[in-house]
Amino acid sequence: MILRLAVLLVSLSSLLAARHDTDTSYSRLRFEGDAVSRLEWTLRFDGHDLDRVFQLDSNRDGFVQTEEFEASLGRIRSEIEAGTSCRINGREIPFRAESSSLVDDPSGSVFLDLQQTIALDSSPRKVSIELALFDRFGEWHRHLLTLELGPEIHQDMLTFDRSRFTVTLDSTRPPLERAAEQLDEGFFGILLGPDQWLLLAAILLIARSRRELWVPALGWAGATVVAIGLGALEIEWLGERVLRSGMALSIVYLAVENLFAPAPAQRLPVAVLFGLVHGLAVGRALFSSGLSEFGRPWAVAGGWVGATTGLLVLLAVVWCLGRRWRGLPWKPATLMSVGVGLLGSWLFVDRFFGA
Repeated sequence: MILRLAVLLVSLSSLLAARHDTDTSYSRLRFEGDAVSRLEWTLRFDGHDLDRVFQLDSNRDGFVQTEEFEASLGRIRSEIEAGTSCRINGREIPFRAESSSLVDDPSGSVFLDLQQTIALDSSPRKVSIELALFDRFGEWHRHLLTLELGPEIHQDMLTFDRSRFTVTLDSTRPPLERAAEQLDEGFFGILLGPDQWLLLAAILLIARSRRELWVPALGWAGATVVAIGLGALEIEWLGERVLRSGMALSIVYLAVENLFAPAPAQRLPVAVLFGLVHGLAVGRALFSSGLSEFGRPWAVAGGWVGATTGLLVLLAVVWCLGRRWRGLPWKPATLMSVGVGLLGSWLFVDRFFGA
């Protein structure tokens, strides 16, 4: 038991080790006018980040002078414009900086601001922002995006493996309508996600009785339900990449453990731990994008109810399969566990390494 927990902790520590200090850029989109007829768009980049990417310090004195910024401004603007786009109501709007300015921060940093004002021919209902900047600035760069429309404020942190932000803008929508949308997303997100099915399959394959099946399955489901609610807290250091990779690793771990016929009593703590990982990942996916402060509690409640209902449906399927379940012979169970492990490994590589 102690050896298996040690292997588990080493596996999870490899995920947390992937977290590095990141550079951050910022953008702010603000819709103005009674009929929402204009969009003001500002992108801000730290001078140190720009120097690292574009090598602005031409005389190698350790400082980036204003003249050095201005000499490379055209090159900086063209590369940033090439990696930034916005789609409003289906219309593609490329970013084209109409003005630029250097801003001195009280901390001593220098920021470059790029601004664009866009006339709109219709009030936006859906806005999608996509950044390809990470290919230039590096995998660990982050971009904080803020979008304002009247009383609504939407924020999201874009990263290398999550470079698109889409939000529906309509502050007049009733809170219950928002809750219904999140309920639907939570329900089908659970049912259509491969991770939940694969993990339950790994538990089912070597269960010899209903007790051996239900003890870890219920422990996993209960922890998942609790952690989905915690996902609304948007714990920053637990990034989406880490959590989704952790979901895949949990499948691999259980599939490998199947090969050594673990005792059912020793599976419950591991199942609970993996339930927390799954729940945090699902909750972050549900609640970290496209939710404004207006009506957010209703949307969070709807998403949690939807995801919980999806889990109950999963458990109902397991109950139907497990009513007379007596387990599989060792050889088929081993071969199927290897298959589950390979699928989990593929998910891990795809998510963790960005394949």
